[in-house]
Amino acid sequence: MKGEDVPSSTVTRQAPGLPVLRHHVQRLRAGAGGVVLVEGEPGAGRSTLLRLLVSEGTAVTVLSGGADEMSSRFSLQILQDVLEDDSLSSVEAVATEVAARAGERPVLLVVDDLQWADETTLRAWHRLARLTRTHPVLLVAALRPAPHREDVTSLRRALVRTGAATIALEPLAAPAIDRWLRTPGRYRPASPGAGRALRRLAHRTGGNPRYLSDLIEMAEAAPSPAPGPPSTGLPTGLAARLELRLDFVSAGTLQLLRAAALLGDCFSVPDLLAIGDLPLPAVVTQIEEARRAGLLGEQGTRLTFRHPILRDALLERMPTGVRQALRDRAEHDLARAGRDPVPARRAAVPPVPADAPPVSTGTTAVPLGTTAVSLGTTAVPLGTTAVPLGTTAGPREAAAVPVEAAAREHDARLPGVAGHRRVAGRRRGGTHHPGTGWSSLTPAEAGVAQLVAEGHTNAAVAAQLFVSRRTVEGHVSHVLAKLGLRSRVELARDAGRRSWGPIRAG
Repeated sequence: MKGEDVPSSTVTRQAPGLPVLRHHVQRLRAGAGGVVLVEGEPGAGRSTLLRLLVSEGTAVTVLSGGADEMSSRFSLQILQDVLEDDSLSSVEAVATEVAARAGERPVLLVVDDLQWADETTLRAWHRLARLTRTHPVLLVAALRPAPHREDVTSLRRALVRTGAATIALEPLAAPAIDRWLRTPGRYRPASPGAGRALRRLAHRTGGNPRYLSDLIEMAEAAPSPAPGPPSTGLPTGLAARLELRLDFVSAGTLQLLRAAALLGDCFSVPDLLAIGDLPLPAVVTQIEEARRAGLLGEQGTRLTFRHPILRDALLERMPTGVRQALRDRAEHDLARAGRDPVPARRAAVPPVPADAPPVSTGTTAVPLGTTAVSLGTTAVPLGTTAVPLGTTAGPREAAAVPVEAAAREHDARLPGVAGHRRVAGRRRGGTHHPGTGWSSLTPAEAGVAQLVAEGHTNAAVAAQLFVSRRTVEGHVSHVLAKLGLRSRVELARDAGRRSWGPIRAG
């Protein structure tokens, strides 16, 4: 299932998810319809939970599929794929088809990542919810909080108001993380010190099952420390993977998170404003987007990384020399604003306990004479006083009060600065990718290429990633074109010659 490859054992511990779904399926077999919404932050296990549900869907007709970032551009394509009928061109046509199938056998209709659906599909889902009152139809949809869309919020509100059940998948608590690490068969480092380091990093995931799985997978793949100076202690390759996990947030919000990473796991908004000389409207919308996505939380009047390992990854992805230069610039900006420069000095690299050597450390070479670092889509000259942040549209009320209070404090220390703030940055779509070669593949294309190279059919890939066959076919075509290959056999052969491990997106 797309983007949610976490062990089912992790999900089943997160009651009441699977038991609630099983209860609704039992009611469906008895002739009762219903609506269930499965919610949670990215990586919480929504897709894995749906996969388990689909695998247990006996004595009912199971119709399942998923949306992706492109789904909003094609009217009703998700439901056309699920029902395997491209002629369905209206909401009523979809409702009529589902009702006809429910007349033969109870229908379990499952859609993952409904937040990406087009507006017509959302209207159809609302219409099908009415159908569940009179037909044996169970609708199950997975949603995540980001990106925020008003039409999705309105649909959710309407469904809950009319009786839809909701399942919220929460992060694992600290004791559950330790139990997860002790699961029989789970990878265990060879030395006690490495084991302590792995446990420390596991708790820095904030209990996110996907990040935990990524950590264990990368630690097992590279159990010995890599050469080079110690940094965040992350296993080799983990920082790059976790950074890719953040591709659902806007470029501006990712820039803000990179700037915040220089200040520590927990930071104040005045400090954030000081080191970037940031405009308040951009900060408000970006903080709110990060909060909705579950990336930032509140700790009193301060903000905190809910998954500190993501902060570690953002720092790790900065070349060492550049990170040092940015830290020095942050100290300078904090001092100039009358703020304590210690946070930037202390937070340059998260500390690793002396008795817990890193599991494996990745390093990045920086050519001598480097004068700029690319943070996302915008190059930041080291001689400037700001990390440019782009703006994004979105609600800001929830974050406005603490941010505006912090801004007033910041502006009181630096009179007139607010009028001279500037924003630099490009829209998310402006990110440059090489036109050809493995590095030109998008994350979605790289994932499909990996599975195809392993010998999976388009149907098997679609089932694993929980997308439509047509989506997979499109990705395969793009992969072959970018790599200059003519067939899946050539793709498998070319991938087999790659000695540097799993396929990575550029």
